[in-house]
Amino acid sequence: MGELFNSLLVQNQHVLAVAPFMGQIAGASTGIFLASNKVPFIGWSTNAAFEAEPKWGLGINGNQGNPDVQGLAGMTQILTATGNTSTPGRVKMAFIGENAPGVIAANKALAGAAKYSNIKVVLQTAPIPLTGTITYAPYAQSLISSGANVVYEVAGAADAVGLAAALKSAGYKGLIVNGTTYFPGGLASQPSEAAALNGVYLENEFPADENQSAATNQEMKDLVSTGQKPYLTSGVSVGYWSAIILEEMLKATLKAVGNDPTKVTGVTLQKTVQGGFSYTDPLAGGIGDEYFPAANTIPTGCGTLLKTTGTTYKQVVPFQCVGAVNVLVNKAVNQKTGKVIP
Repeated sequence: MGELFNSLLVQNQHVLAVAPFMGQIAGASTGIFLASNKVPFIGWSTNAAFEAEPKWGLGINGNQGNPDVQGLAGMTQILTATGNTSTPGRVKMAFIGENAPGVIAANKALAGAAKYSNIKVVLQTAPIPLTGTITYAPYAQSLISSGANVVYEVAGAADAVGLAAALKSAGYKGLIVNGTTYFPGGLASQPSEAAALNGVYLENEFPADENQSAATNQEMKDLVSTGQKPYLTSGVSVGYWSAIILEEMLKATLKAVGNDPTKVTGVTLQKTVQGGFSYTDPLAGGIGDEYFPAANTIPTGCGTLLKTTGTTYKQVVPFQCVGAVNVLVNKAVNQKTGKVIP
């Protein structure tokens, strides 16, 4: 990816910004390269490029890679789904993830958000190898033995599917939740995956097809008008919302430079955003409000809770923004300033 940016985009094409920007192969060196060439990159801040250069890597839903701060939408929505909004201690949650540094950090952050929400965390573990797992039965037995009535899978789609199937096979009756198995329009062609995921809950950081909001309806219309299928997968959502937010950033930059388009550059865009930029969805039900520079360090804390039903998804809790918590001090953070709320 670094070579592509180097030869085609940055040095040869002299691009103003890179959007959408996503993918686990984008390492810290990519972020450093773009920043050194004064090129902002806009997208889903789930890789090392954003962590290496947070002032040039502009996340569309805040900083999703900060292990110290976690969004609260997921835990709030799980409490709603279980009917325990007023009795969170009745939820006994087990977190299980893959044995990789980033996953371990996410696992810890999610457990911190659960504890802040007064959910009882009965297990927090990350034993699953990143590749080569054939049987998930031992992990399922460990989760059942913990006494959990909610299992949160902090894992990629393949492991999440395999573990869900193993839990069901072992007789687990509690809720299973993950954030990686949203395949709108795709489950009908994957019967084994659909069977494993039937009844499994899914947290989606982006507005989903099932929201049926003004923003998602417009997004689906836009997809159809360009010959695409109206399925709001993660990849589609990152591309769409990166474009929307970049457009708003460009408008703000143009205004900041006296409406002279020749002065709209990567440098002036970055300066405008980091000088204090607020994003509000043009249509209701979009990705949610965002405030820079606070978004350099904190997530927006938004999401939708869905439930897999056969080969489709059912909306359990609509897309909403709940904010975030600093898990190190167990306190909420101010979305506009990024600071801990006393």
